[in-house]
Amino acid sequence: VKYYSTVHRVIWALSHGHWPTDDLDHRHGERSHNAIVELRDCTPSDNQRNRRLHKNNTSGFKGVSWVPKLQKYLVQIQVNKAAVKLGYFVDKIE
Repeated sequence: VKYYSTVHRVIWALSHGHWPTDDLDHRHGERSHNAIVELRDCTPSDNQRNRRLHKNNTSGFKGVSWVPKLQKYLVQIQVNKAAVKLGYFVDKIE
């Protein structure tokens, strides 16, 4: 993991003539693809939004989780590091 984080920063610096100002994100989420067209300088928040789904995600959607007690799906987003609940839904597609 450390290898990728160093390599893509060097590639960025060689191509742009300076180190990235914040985080570097791989546009399509494939950390081994370090072609300059795959990299973008971004904020840590932008980088987090581009993450893949967690292995334990059962809904198939980011920010959507099943609440067994209510028998509904909870939809929430992060805003300024705080969770904001958008509502509970019977169907995860809603």
